Amino acid sequence: MLKRVKSILNLLFVCFIIASCNKEVSQETGQLPGVPYNSTEVCKSCNFYPWCSESSYTYIDSTGLSVDTVNYYYQPLMDTTIDNLVYTSTLTSLGDTVLHNCSNNVTSLLIPGFDNNLTNHTLLKASLSTGATWQDDYPNDPTINSVQYKIISKSSSRKVNGTQFIDVIVVQERNFLDTTFLASSTVYYARGVGEIEKITKSAAGVQLYHRTIQQYDIP
Repeated sequence: MLKRVKSILNLLFVCFIIASCNKEVSQETGQLPGVPYNSTEVCKSCNFYPWCSESSYTYIDSTGLSVDTVNYYYQPLMDTTIDNLVYTSTLTSLGDTVLHNCSNNVTSLLIPGFDNNLTNHTLLKASLSTGATWQDDYPNDPTINSVQYKIISKSSSRKVNGTQFIDVIVVQERNFLDTTFLASSTVYYARGVGEIEKITKSAAGVQLYHRTIQQYDIP
């Protein structure tokens, strides 16, 4: 079960963008060095989920078995329209291609699912109020076929690896197989930065996975 949950998390995490698309809100102090956005680069900006060309970022990933430093980067390739929404086709550092959309501060990714068909992951609806919920369904996946999201708090602050981030949205993700609750994650998104931390626990409350941002770079 842990292996399956971790593989799904890694598939999503490879797309997470820890970089600022707006120089005025970039957080480049303390122990999290950041290179400010260069306006010559392509940037699709959601306030809490920037998506900028050639961004790179480093996380510290911890499980019960290991602690790893993970480096990611991505390169937007082209835009494509699906169901009247414009998605950016993006090559990731693992050689995968994902599709990203940011409309009305709603961040969604199209990622190949269990049957290799594209599945929608609506990771963040930043304009909704505290307590708001939404859900993604994957009926063809025999291991995790729905994810429930809930905004736990907004305008929060969070200290990660010695740096205090302000204006943070906290989202809860709950994974289900039919009606069986499998695992939950608490995700922290900072304005102008993106995901800064994620903590995943089993249904029994045992911590499975912990990710924290270490640094980011926008060339």
